[in-house]
Amino acid sequence: FWPDRSFDLCSSYLTLPDLYATRPSSSQVKKLLSAILSFLALTMGKEGARESLHYRLAGSKEPVGVWGHEYVRNLAGEVSGEYDAVQEGATPPEGGDKA
Repeated sequence: FWPDRSFDLCSSYLTLPDLYATRPSSSQVKKLLSAILSFLALTMGKEGARESLHYRLAGSKEPVGVWGHEYVRNLAGEVSGEYDAVQEGATPPEGGDKA
């Protein structure tokens, strides 16, 4: 299911954040879109921006394992990067925020 669908969404990755930004924060659609953007950021996100983590924290609270082990591994790396940045007193990367 997802490999075919995610390929179709990859071409829209640059426009989906704009759609995400226009939705009210309480919207269920925004939470679902956030989960999709988090997954797509796995391969389409800017290097070092921790976009997967940013969108994951803003999205639904479903278990992360449903998206696969590579997604979980990527999130773990982004959590580690965020932790290191906080310890060093760095500001969050562009496009992300501290959650």
